[in-house]
Amino acid sequence: MQKDVSVTVTPGVGIVIDPTAPIQLKKNQDTIEWKSTTQNQQFTVVLPAGEPPVTCSFQGSKWVCAAGPFTTGSTMRNIKYDITAPDTPTLDPDIEIFP
Repeated sequence: MQKDVSVTVTPGVGIVIDPTAPIQLKKNQDTIEWKSTTQNQQFTVVLPAGEPPVTCSFQGSKWVCAAGPFTTGSTMRNIKYDITAPDTPTLDPDIEIFP
């Protein structure tokens, strides 16, 4: 199942995501798409080493980054990742992965 996250970048001010709660994923099943809420605004999603690669591209005039599916052992785990954009403070929300 795909989980969507809206990303709003305000250059020089900050980055806001919706939902703000940690993204909850089922291992080996769920993927994430981070979608810009404004036209032509690029950002970067940085996952820790060992996680799925992130691919980003324009879909129409909106920037979209995607990753997944995520894997884990037999217990839940949290991943802290970064969203960056030029001239904007980094945001570091969480992903929760459930077995």
